[in-house]
Amino acid sequence: MAKYLDENKIEWKRNTKRFYFTWENKKTYYIPDFYLPKRKAYLETKGYWYNDSKERTLEAVKVNNLKWILLMQKEEWLIDKNILLEKIGHFV
Repeated sequence: MAKYLDENKIEWKRNTKRFYFTWENKKTYYIPDFYLPKRKAYLETKGYWYNDSKERTLEAVKVNNLKWILLMQKEEWLIDKNILLEKIGHFV
C-alpha cells in the first residue's frame, strides 16, 4: 500500500496514534494503518474482515469521531486499484 501511495504521489505517514473505545465492557484501542496529512484522513487496509473486526473498527471510528476514515478491502483492491484513488479524491 505504501508503494502504491508513493507511486501516486499521495503523502502519507505510518500512523501510530491510538484511538480508545470500549468493546464488550473492555477498554481497547484502534490504530489505523496510515495517515494522509494533506487530506486529514486515515486509511485502513484489510485483507479480510475476521469475526467482529469490522464492527470493532466502525465502533472505534464512531466513538472517536473519525469522519475521514477510508477502508480498503482486498476485494476492492483486486477489482480495481483506482477505487482507492477515487475514495481518497473525496478528501482533497
